Amino acid sequence: MRENIGFKGYTGIVYMFVMLAACAGVGVWLICLWATAEEPNEVYLPLGVILAAVGLACGVLGVIRCFRPAVLVQLDEKNVYLWQRKGTVAVSLRAVSKVEAGEAYRSLSRSGSVTVTSSSGAKVSVSGLSDPLDVRIRIERAAEAARAAAEKKAKPGS
Repeated sequence: MRENIGFKGYTGIVYMFVMLAACAGVGVWLICLWATAEEPNEVYLPLGVILAAVGLACGVLGVIRCFRPAVLVQLDEKNVYLWQRKGTVAVSLRAVSKVEAGEAYRSLSRSGSVTVTSSSGAKVSVSGLSDPLDVRIRIERAAEAARAAAEKKAKPGS
């Protein structure tokens, strides 16, 4: 049975929507100021369009993040499952050679990423985790336990 260990962080989504409201609001205000002025200033329109575009981009990123699943990393006795845009990727715990975790302050939010490297050199990464250090520790412990169980099973007479 799979255990849910890595959850998406919601603070980044909230900050994206705040950026949407701020940038798009100021941008639309500048465009309206330009449109209603008796003597239009040429600076208002391009600045307003740029700010409105930045606000729209933040809104689109926020919506994309909303549609990601709530659980990004799962674990069972044999595999770790990492969510990717193309689908969930399973990595055998016995094949895990390295697990890296990093915290980032993206979009003014505290989120992080976990990268799992297999013994073949393939890397699978997932970002936007609320607690990447805990996820890394749990994957490392499960990988050590899976390798120990495989060694114990491989030894004859045990």
